[in-house]
Amino acid sequence: MPKRELDALLDARLAEVPGWHAPDDPVRLGFAMTAPHDLALETFGRFAARNPNNVGLHTRFGDGVRGTRRLEREAVLALAGLLHADAADGYVTSGANEGTLAGLRVGRNALRAADAGRVVVLASTLTHHSVAKAAEILGLELRLCPAGPSWRLEAAAVEAALDDLTAQSSAGDRTGVIVVSTAGYYNTGLVDPVDEIAGVLARRAADGGNLRLFHHVDAAHGGMILPFTAPEVPFDFRNAHVHSIVLDPHKSGLMPYSCGVFLCRKGLMGHGAVPAPMSGFLDETITGSRSGAMAAALWSLVFGVAADGYRQVFRHSLAVRDRLADAIRAADPDAVVLPHPATPSSSPASPTRAAASPPNSPSATAWWATRCPGPRRTARTRSGSSTTSTPCPT
Repeated sequence: MPKRELDALLDARLAEVPGWHAPDDPVRLGFAMTAPHDLALETFGRFAARNPNNVGLHTRFGDGVRGTRRLEREAVLALAGLLHADAADGYVTSGANEGTLAGLRVGRNALRAADAGRVVVLASTLTHHSVAKAAEILGLELRLCPAGPSWRLEAAAVEAALDDLTAQSSAGDRTGVIVVSTAGYYNTGLVDPVDEIAGVLARRAADGGNLRLFHHVDAAHGGMILPFTAPEVPFDFRNAHVHSIVLDPHKSGLMPYSCGVFLCRKGLMGHGAVPAPMSGFLDETITGSRSGAMAAALWSLVFGVAADGYRQVFRHSLAVRDRLADAIRAADPDAVVLPHPATPSSSPASPTRAAASPPNSPSATAWWATRCPGPRRTARTRSGSSTTSTPCPT
């Protein structure tokens, strides 16, 4: 194809992709993403031409000493430190779907190594679909606990589910349980009481019994935000019974797609190791070959934007969220909107009717415009189309 024709076709397709700054570009509400930072784009381009491959894990002692592998090690361990990990391993992923698969795989293998025959994944009905996907890929049973009045996975619900699994287990049989908590639900921003759930698991582990336990935290939405807006929220490795966490810098960390981070406590990655004799190393990752340029771009923001820059960005986001919530209330005084105190999301709580407004008004583009006529809830997008129908919290 002649270059002029090729360029014309590419320009036509590019014109179909929404931009960020033009007056007619869409407002992105209800979808967790950000405009990539110029520094990340510049750094990615700077390294992409050399096409570095960051295959394998680079956070082990003695690894990750040169080039983009060193940049990945430094960025990943800096994020682990942000989440209060004394010693951690991890790597840059394509996103939380991959990171959750990695966490559940490590958890499954660790539990099997602890003589668990049956392995069950325990999560909330509001948990991101990547958990169900990972359970299906790994051949694990998935049990969903109903969200309580708080719209979160409560420690009491976890306790009850563990009691049920204990009662179902035969004498002498060990059941492995991977509990998945969420730090920032995708559609509400709410954070599970991870410390309380970890406390339940710690007590169960200390008491013995036939359950073997692993705790994975999906912090794809809130993990890059909470350390700067609510550092007192203990969703991370401050809890001894949190074993792995996923982050998504391409959601709120100003990174381009696809960039996630998987983190786990030191020593657990070996449960996902597969020998690669043709290359002479052990591969603990899901994807194998990975972009070194993306790792370099992440490093540029972790150390270039750094804590002060992210804190400023998120505080501005919270202010914009509050203005949106005020606009919704002004357009519909009967709307009940509860902005989460530490994440840039607004959520309705048992609303009695949907916010009614012209298509282009602020309330028409809120995270959720919902209606609870009875025991069912209908969520509507900014176009007005129905997207889900689930039990309405009471």
